[in-house]
Amino acid sequence: MTAKILKSAIAGIRDFPARAAAHAVEMKNWREHMARVKDDEAKGVTGIEKHWPHPRPDAHPLVEAAVNENCDMDYELVDDGPTPDQVLREMKNRLIETVSQLERTAIEAVAPPGKWRLLNMRENSIIEAQAERMKEVGVVASVATAIGLKKPPGLSEEDAAHISAQNDLRRKIQSIQRSAAQAHSDIEDLTAETIDGWQMPSFE
Repeated sequence: MTAKILKSAIAGIRDFPARAAAHAVEMKNWREHMARVKDDEAKGVTGIEKHWPHPRPDAHPLVEAAVNENCDMDYELVDDGPTPDQVLREMKNRLIETVSQLERTAIEAVAPPGKWRLLNMRENSIIEAQAERMKEVGVVASVATAIGLKKPPGLSEEDAAHISAQNDLRRKIQSIQRSAAQAHSDIEDLTAETIDGWQMPSFE
C-alpha cells in the first residue's frame, strides 16, 4: 500500500526523496544478501564461501515508511500546508502588525508616553479655568473673539502656548494615524501578485 506522508512531517529531513531512494537500494541489497545467507545455511556451506548475516539497514522512520515490502519507493507526499489564501492572509497580518508598530513608534517619538497624562491634565485645567473666566466676562469674551484676538481674555501667554502646542501635537498624531489607517486599508486590497511589491510608508 502506498504510504501517505505529510510534507510538514519531512520538512526537517534533508533530501528526503534521495534518502528514500538510497534506502530502497540498501534494503534490496540487504534482502538479497540475507537470501544468500539463508541459502548457504540450507545447503550447509561453510568456510570462506559462507555468507554471514548483516544488520538490517537503518533509516529515519519516515524514510523507511517510504519504501514498501518489495524494497521499492512507494509513497505519496500529502500537502498539509496552508492554502494560498491562508498564506496571503498571514502575509497581510504581518504587514499590518509592522505598520501598527511603526505607527506606535512614530507617535511615541513626537509624544513620549510618559508625558501624555501630565500634558493632558494641564490642558484640561487650563480649559476648565478658562471656561470659568468666560462665564464671568460673558459678552466681553464674545466681542473679543469676534474682533480676532489671538487668545481669549485672561489666558496667560504660557497657557496659550501650552494649548497651541497640544493642538500641534494632536495634528501630528492624527497625521500619523491617517497614514497608518491608509496603509492598513491598502494592505487589505493587496493580492498574491501585488503584495511583494508593496512599499511600506514613512511615518517621519
